[in-house]
Amino acid sequence: MTSPLETALALVPIWLRWKLEPNEKGNLTKAPYSAKHPGKGSHTTPADWGTLAQAQLALERWGGDGLGVVAAAVDHEYVQGELDVDGCYSLDCDQRASWLDPVAEILDGHYCEPSVSGTGLHYHFLVRRDVATRRRWRINAKRETANGGKAHGFELAVLESGGYYLTVTLEGEGELRVLEESQLEALHGAIAAFRPGASKSIGARRAPARPADPDLHTRTLSALAALRNDERFTDRDDWIAIGFAVHDGTGGSLAGRLAWTAWTAEKHADAENSCCRAWDTFTPGGSITVATLFKFAREDGWHDQALRRDPPTGNGGVLASLRDDEPIGGNGEGLPLAVTRDDFLGYSLQGNFIFRPTGQLWPASSINARLRPVSVGKDADGKEIFISASRWISEHQAVEQMTWQPGAPEIIRNRLVVEGAWQEYVGASVFNQYRAPPPINGDPDKAGPYLELARTIYPADADHILDWFAHRVQRPGEKINHMLVLGGDPGIGKDTIIEPVLRAVGERNAHTISPAQFVGRFNGHLKSVVLRVAEAQSGQKFDRFEFYETLKLHGAAPPNSIRIDEKNVQEYSIANVVGLILTANKRSAFYLPADDRRTYVAWSECRQADFVGDHFAKQWRWYEHGGFGHVAAYLARRDLRRFNAKAPPPKTGAFLDIVNLNRASEDAEFADAVDQLNSPKVVTLEDIRDAANSTQAFKDYLNDRRNRRLISHRFEAIDYEPVRNPDAADGLWKVRYRRVVIYARKGLTMQDKLEAARQRASRTGHSGQ
Repeated sequence: MTSPLETALALVPIWLRWKLEPNEKGNLTKAPYSAKHPGKGSHTTPADWGTLAQAQLALERWGGDGLGVVAAAVDHEYVQGELDVDGCYSLDCDQRASWLDPVAEILDGHYCEPSVSGTGLHYHFLVRRDVATRRRWRINAKRETANGGKAHGFELAVLESGGYYLTVTLEGEGELRVLEESQLEALHGAIAAFRPGASKSIGARRAPARPADPDLHTRTLSALAALRNDERFTDRDDWIAIGFAVHDGTGGSLAGRLAWTAWTAEKHADAENSCCRAWDTFTPGGSITVATLFKFAREDGWHDQALRRDPPTGNGGVLASLRDDEPIGGNGEGLPLAVTRDDFLGYSLQGNFIFRPTGQLWPASSINARLRPVSVGKDADGKEIFISASRWISEHQAVEQMTWQPGAPEIIRNRLVVEGAWQEYVGASVFNQYRAPPPINGDPDKAGPYLELARTIYPADADHILDWFAHRVQRPGEKINHMLVLGGDPGIGKDTIIEPVLRAVGERNAHTISPAQFVGRFNGHLKSVVLRVAEAQSGQKFDRFEFYETLKLHGAAPPNSIRIDEKNVQEYSIANVVGLILTANKRSAFYLPADDRRTYVAWSECRQADFVGDHFAKQWRWYEHGGFGHVAAYLARRDLRRFNAKAPPPKTGAFLDIVNLNRASEDAEFADAVDQLNSPKVVTLEDIRDAANSTQAFKDYLNDRRNRRLISHRFEAIDYEPVRNPDAADGLWKVRYRRVVIYARKGLTMQDKLEAARQRASRTGHSGQ
């Protein structure tokens, strides 16, 4: 049977999921989690809320312990109110506590369900918005339990914009009815009467105001005067909360009421009547709050963070326009630089927001702290209706995905990336993180100093290097199907010839990382037109074989797309157009197999001593005084008709040197063992171990489990590759009652490989022809 709560509110986006987690004190709490993304949510952040279906899907997909519903407006007419009753049942007794009777009588027939713990009740009801905003209905009344257990009592929440939620089971009784104002007054009074020391009469007047602390009274009124009543305080909940704090800080004095009324009158025409009615309902004991009136208006040196001013302009940029004594991020008055709603896009997949200038993700709380609420019309009484900036952005400026695609616009419309490929999808939008480089301002005929340096360092390879560089500048959205290795002694200018290329493609589209970073989990660096893996040195701790396998994966296409994994961001697809440059000081720094078809190796014979005096200082001065622009212009104009970006690169002498350096002594012993076996079609590791001329040292190498990961590379070096057993789930073959890998000679057909492997598995001796 469908719950009335489910029937009435299923399509209203006020649902969350929750998880049982320990708090800072180690006590288990029901922590709210988003209905739209895997992370934590908040009952104060509408961007985290979803419909019931969204919350249920999130619970199934990302886990949790249950669902919750936020106390908030459900439409333009009603607010969903909630009452949490704690401790009205004990686990060993079905009888309800008598102290609940006055409240239960008022809420008779309204929807009620047991709490998750089984010791409490949760009531849900509707309240008209004009009633909900007429005064502060939020109240908490708890009493200590005699045996020292959890306190029992009530917590009432009637809120327009969230700030409270209850877990739900959707297994209650009653109807989701409207609670009339008189009933709500009676309910509030009954709860107030339950407070320890409160008057026992239902609907009793508030306690008399306490005598005001003169210093606190003065500081409260001074803080109120400092806090300008601008667009941040348009919501009635806001000015009621301010009034409650002023009442508490002034002890309910007449001066406090008049000051709050004057403050409210700047935005609300009916302030006199509204404030008087609300003031009489306030009770003392709230310890002031509204962050103690913004910590007494920032200890009386208030800087209004809501003010906005255009950011500084000029040729020097934002940072250059700041005074020496001005903090970065200010505009001369200690104020944040301006941002507007147009600077943000809602990211529907995660429920947060893309800051367009940088591509970084902001939470809704940060959006609402920087941007003012948005007017979306007027209510029946002619009063303006405001929603948070984050909600407005989510509804009007949202994208379904993000990617990185050189050559495409910032917003790619009517298309989506589905399993790495573009598909038409009318109405969809994708945010493109790629930013085109700045316009080229240079003369290609003045790039001589750069060309001279490139031909000095790499005389035999300069043309290929320059073609590779020019391709990155001219065709950033096209994959170049091989990597570029620039090697040589340190201090000869490798980085000096690369830097202008990074500037030419745009510094946001070029990154420099280490080999360890390249093989790590997070791979946002692959969003690069040029990715430099800098100084692959033999002394660095990384697995050369793993490094090569990762290079091989990204150094050519296919694959045509890459899944990007960044911290705190769900994975997404980008085009595989990254161009890889490796720099190294030693040929032994990395591994290359003889059959590699993805790497061009240029190695310089220059020495650091060949460049005397301030040679590189002059080069960099030339760069900074127009040289970067001249190089960019040259690369943008260079003729690429003879350069085939898809063809395997030439195998240079340096390439063969690296291949030979990586031929370990074990490779020769593997080859000798295979010769002893007359180069069989298939072979096992046991066959190599049993070969007649195998030395004890070689056998020790084979038996050392630390070398197991290298064995396949050793076989690959002598042109043998694994052949998978199609009849076994693990792909292994059973030889001499043990599961082993069988390696087949390259060049055989798959049918020949399988036939030879089956014959080898059926014999008990070593391999043969």
